[in-house]
Amino acid sequence: EEGILDVRISCNPCAGGISFDLILLDEHYISVQVIDLSGRVVEPVITANMQPGNHRCSFPGVSAGIYLLRIQAENKNENENESTVLSYTVAVL
Repeated sequence: EEGILDVRISCNPCAGGISFDLILLDEHYISVQVIDLSGRVVEPVITANMQPGNHRCSFPGVSAGIYLLRIQAENKNENENESTVLSYTVAVL
């Protein structure tokens, strides 16, 4: 996706929580949610303005189950107003 170089989930399935690296090409306002299969957000949402580079994100308190990891990136370039949404399925043992 434009602006997002890569999302690297450390393990899948994971044990004891979810950790991943978010690698950005450009400055973005990022929102990350962990959602259970019933559609409930189970962890506090990460929202931050992030500079280009590698960013480590962790949700250590997630109990065993299957989750949707939803990442929304809004480009903060004044000439562009784009939003990208990425979704990943993650299993926690």
